[in-house]
Amino acid sequence: MLPTPREKEDICLMLLDVDGVLNYRDFDGTLSIEHLLRLKKIINCTDCVIVLSTSWRRIPSAKNELFRQLSSPQIGIDINKSIIGDNPNYGNMSIFRGY
Repeated sequence: MLPTPREKEDICLMLLDVDGVLNYRDFDGTLSIEHLLRLKKIINCTDCVIVLSTSWRRIPSAKNELFRQLSSPQIGIDINKSIIGDNPNYGNMSIFRGY
């Protein structure tokens, strides 16, 4: 007997970049509280989940800092619930150029 197919689940997905989105101007390592709170509002209003598509995903210390700031008491985003993964890293992207 074949298993019954699962019903498709609608999902709201956000591809999140950091540079120029959560930080701007003279960046000193601290993300914009205003923009982080907007992100939290978007997550809460849409029930979206996040895939990191930022270069920060490839630098462990930057990714840890991003997670630290997102989950800080002032912002309070549940990163274990909200962030579901990263975009893959294809290096020089030559697979898309056909050579």
